[in-house]
Amino acid sequence: MPVLGLGGWRIGDDPVKEREEIKCVCACADSGVTLLDTAEMYGNGNSERLFGKAIKAIGREKLFITDKILPCNANAGKFFTSLENSLKRLGTDRIDLYLLHWHENEDIGEVVRLMQTAVKQGKILHWGVSNFDTDDMQRLFGCEGGKSCFENQVLYNVSSRGIEFDLLPFCKSNGVQVAAYSPLGSDLPQRRKTDAKLKKIAESAGVKPDALKLAFVIRSGIQAIFKTGNINHLEDNLKCLDVDISQYMPLIDGLFPPPDRKIPLKTI
Repeated sequence: MPVLGLGGWRIGDDPVKEREEIKCVCACADSGVTLLDTAEMYGNGNSERLFGKAIKAIGREKLFITDKILPCNANAGKFFTSLENSLKRLGTDRIDLYLLHWHENEDIGEVVRLMQTAVKQGKILHWGVSNFDTDDMQRLFGCEGGKSCFENQVLYNVSSRGIEFDLLPFCKSNGVQVAAYSPLGSDLPQRRKTDAKLKKIAESAGVKPDALKLAFVIRSGIQAIFKTGNINHLEDNLKCLDVDISQYMPLIDGLFPPPDRKIPLKTI
């Protein structure tokens, strides 16, 4: 599993930017960011279509592809149609990791059965969930086959550390990979405030705040799914791999304390 992944939200929505976005996806793969994360919801399939063009240029065998199905399609009547449509847009015969995007009123037991059937058919290699809190994971594990869940993708960054109290320990103790979406921050005003607080620490580490935030996320085996459409930004972000984050954690904890109680999972 790559430790860093490229997020596909809002990628492919603007035809004018398509060539540059494909170029950036290819640059990510060349730089070792070989995980592409998308969803059928992103641009009503536009993200999958653009990634499909990039996959053709890069080569399918070099990539790990994560995709997500909407809760309204995660039932016996729509699941395989939705999956086939995603495969077609991506231009591939398999998805490495297929996630339930979030939970609503779906029958989670049925979702697990459908996921397992898709694995047996070779259309997906692994399955998982997204935006599941600890009680959701416990409910999932109570279903037959639920413990084969491969990953839980959740909101996590230096200013949103709630999962560290109970969700992250639960997933780790049960062998579930945790991936972080919006590891750089999801709200622009808040992101700017966070960057201002981290500026001096980032300068000490010889990187920009985004690289420091990525180093924070991946420090304990959490996968970081970040968004970039700019090659210079990509190069800056990759410097996170060279940061010894342990020496800066006391300062970061002082600015953004870890949780000391249960905090409901934040989502966007």
